[in-house]
Amino acid sequence: MILSHRHSFVFFKQMKSAGSSLELAMTPFCGPDDILTGSPYDGEKSLGYHERNNRLGYRSVWHQHTPPTEVLRNNLNIDKYFKFTTIRNPYDAVVSYFWWSFYSPDTTLTNHILKPEQHDGSKTLQDKFLTFLETYASFSKTGKQERIIDWFTSRYKLFYELPLDFIIRYEDLEVDFSMVCGMIGLGPLNIPKLKTDIRKSKYDYRVYYTNKSYDIVTNSFSDLISNFKYSFDN
Repeated sequence: MILSHRHSFVFFKQMKSAGSSLELAMTPFCGPDDILTGSPYDGEKSLGYHERNNRLGYRSVWHQHTPPTEVLRNNLNIDKYFKFTTIRNPYDAVVSYFWWSFYSPDTTLTNHILKPEQHDGSKTLQDKFLTFLETYASFSKTGKQERIIDWFTSRYKLFYELPLDFIIRYEDLEVDFSMVCGMIGLGPLNIPKLKTDIRKSKYDYRVYYTNKSYDIVTNSFSDLISNFKYSFDN
């Protein structure tokens, strides 16, 4: 997340939708009083993707994926700020999260049986992906178990509960981001490519789906798919 007082905007960083790349592009233009949640990963920090003004003692105030509702209800006098986020075709976003879960710098699943591999064929990837969607895991300190797809869906949807000024579509990333830069007073910015090495396979996201996994993701994201006019093929 970036809350920029210098340019009067708030960028809410959605998961698996190029948020890190856009934040890194905008970071050099933020002022000394702006709030940036930055990156927790050393490789990205080395590129200048740093946290700023986001510490209260030893802990961060805002999480990098803090949704709009949590920020705006804190009455930060940013009603007139330009607010935007990103969105990605849910069928593609879930596959991206599947790979990220096993290959992120802080993953604990390095040797997990469901870990997708570069040499996996389509049938193997389909089986691993379906099992992954239906697996239960704990995503909080309470120890509560949730299906992975249910947790990811619930977090993803939080970013669209309130009306925002612009939603950048991952599929039109460069054009949409260029438009936003003009709206917030930044010149055209190059978008760095982060995390491009996470997905080891060159298969299109559609290859991962069977009828059952298609139904699971379709039902989970039915409202977003309808509201943003997504389909399995675009």
